[in-house]
Amino acid sequence: MEEIKLTNDSNNNSGVGNHKGIWIGIIGVVVLLIIVISIACAVPGDGGASSSTYLTYSNYTKIQNGMSYSQVVDILGDDPGVLDSSSSYGGYTLSYYTWSNNSGSKCIVVGFENGKVCAKSQYGLK
Repeated sequence: MEEIKLTNDSNNNSGVGNHKGIWIGIIGVVVLLIIVISIACAVPGDGGASSSTYLTYSNYTKIQNGMSYSQVVDILGDDPGVLDSSSSYGGYTLSYYTWSNNSGSKCIVVGFENGKVCAKSQYGLK
C-alpha cells in the first residue's frame, strides 16, 4: 500500500490559492445578503405611503446591475428605503437597502458595491 503525504508547499506556483481571498469575499457577500433578506422581510420597514404601489415585480425587474442608488429610488417611487447594512474593506463598500410594505409581505433588497447595484432579491412581489 502506497502512503500519500499531504504537504503545504508555500512555493507552489499552481495558482490554486491565489483566488482564495476572492472566494472568501464572494461567500461573505452571499451570506450577508441572505441574512439581510431574512431580517428585512421578517421586520416590516417604514415603507412610506407609496411603497405598496411601487413594490411590484415589474419595478423589481427594472433594477439592473450597475445602476446607482438614486436610479433605484426613482424606480421605487422616491422611497429612500432602509439602510440595513454597510461595510467597507480594501477600497470596496457594500451596502444593502430594503424596501418593504408595512406588513412585511412584500420586500425588495438591493445590494450596492461602491454605490452601484451588484445584487438584488425580492419576496412576495406580483
